[in-house]
Amino acid sequence: MHIRPAGHRFIAMARAYLVSAPVLVALVFFLHGDATAYFYAALLHLLLFFLFVECFYHVERSVTLRLMVEILEAPRGQTSIDDIMKGYSVDDMIRRRLEDMSRSSLVTRSDGKWMLAPKGRRLARMMDFSCKIYRSKPQNERL
Repeated sequence: MHIRPAGHRFIAMARAYLVSAPVLVALVFFLHGDATAYFYAALLHLLLFFLFVECFYHVERSVTLRLMVEILEAPRGQTSIDDIMKGYSVDDMIRRRLEDMSRSSLVTRSDGKWMLAPKGRRLARMMDFSCKIYRSKPQNERL
């Protein structure tokens, strides 16, 4: 994703998954697997794909990781809070995130107000349900 950035990253990851599927079939065939071997190989392949997608988005969107990388890449591996804050504006960060969510059809804007689109509402409900099942706290409650 960093060597050859894609506009729609999930679609790029899904294409890579689909392209790698025949390799999986050929590998199981080469290893003389039976029907259950194909099933388990396909299941493992799918689970690894979902793991990769989850990890990619977690790392890609992690502000903490971004800050750590910026400190790592700073001269002599050190920087001041003022230098870091020059590159960050909370207003700009929120605006860019809302614009990204709008392009992904998660939110819409009407009369200067942001609201969840149907796709965003479904995702928010799923994530809320998941947080309740796993008793996970949002980031602001973990502090």
